Amino acid sequence: LANLRYLQVLDLSANYNITSGSLTRLGLANLTNLKKLDLDGCGITTIQGLAKLKNLEALDLSSNYYLHGSLEGLANLTNLQVLDLSGNQNLTTLGLANLPNLKTLDLRDCGITTIQGIQQFTSY
Repeated sequence: LANLRYLQVLDLSANYNITSGSLTRLGLANLTNLKKLDLDGCGITTIQGLAKLKNLEALDLSSNYYLHGSLEGLANLTNLQVLDLSGNQNLTTLGLANLPNLKTLDLRDCGITTIQGIQQFTSY
């Protein structure tokens, strides 16, 4: 995938063998023109490796049951407009900040107990 520099949409959903380490091996960091990334139902445990995708406008991380830890790495994705984190019951802390263009945030069926930085979205 690393050679597909002009790719704008990538759907890897329901690929249970794709893990956080796989994202690095697939060369996702090189897909700098990517606008939409769907990782719904994969084996993602952390968001490591997504921070370089600065042109992302839509990111679907739903139903990654083992996703945990901080989402602060998403702060680099300043063009992000849609973020789907639904169905991630092990995700307990949101910690979102610096996402000035975020318009849609889906947190259905999550284990979120702390939402830090959500007050910045009050202008929408």
